[in-house]
Amino acid sequence: MNTGAYCRAVESHLCRKNDGHLIRIVGPAFELVCGWEEAGIPISVVERAIDRRYARYYASGPKRRPVRIEYCEPDVLDTFDEWRRAVGIGAAQPNDGESPTPVDAASSSRRRSLAAHLDEVASRLAAWPDRKDAAVAHAGSRVLAERVAQMASLVDAARSRATGLRGDARARVIEQLESLDGELLAGARAAADQGLMRDLRAEAAASLEPFRPRMAAPAFQEAVEAATDRLLVEHFRLPPLSYG
Repeated sequence: MNTGAYCRAVESHLCRKNDGHLIRIVGPAFELVCGWEEAGIPISVVERAIDRRYARYYASGPKRRPVRIEYCEPDVLDTFDEWRRAVGIGAAQPNDGESPTPVDAASSSRRRSLAAHLDEVASRLAAWPDRKDAAVAHAGSRVLAERVAQMASLVDAARSRATGLRGDARARVIEQLESLDGELLAGARAAADQGLMRDLRAEAAASLEPFRPRMAAPAFQEAVEAATDRLLVEHFRLPPLSYG
């Protein structure tokens, strides 16, 4: 995907989230999005970040005006940071001696609190599935629905005691979230057919292609599998439960 197609894809997703209200990506916004493309941020990551921004916007009360792409930048950086950790790609290591990009420097300095993370996860699990979203219209798998309901209950329980946690107690909640993430992924895998998995694996490999020259072949394959799992979770509009 070239830069023009990348920007058009971001613009199209922003338009859909704005209920059809068109906001052109031009000027400083265009330079911003070009920077994301140059940094290798996959389109799926940008779309998830926009979705995250809108989830908070709608939860805050009546919608006032369309959200511009510039307002999504913190979520794009956070989501890209999460994606890199999930697939096993460290912060900016393109060449020896090369300094981190502005994207790397900004994203590495951001981290939501555990309480804020649990609040967002609980909100998204409670709203799942969005019946208006065609991507999850067929996600009515009984197993997956039961798994989501179970996760929502457990996340609510963790949320009630997250504020002020320190040391071992905080570490136990984080470990629990990682375990729950695995269970939710297992439910998503059970709900997916072979065709879907094949398409997602191809998309995952394409998203990692910019990073391939600096990765050993086994590491690249592991990253593809991890990215495929993440795309599967995104396909069913499920929030990542793990923190950090």
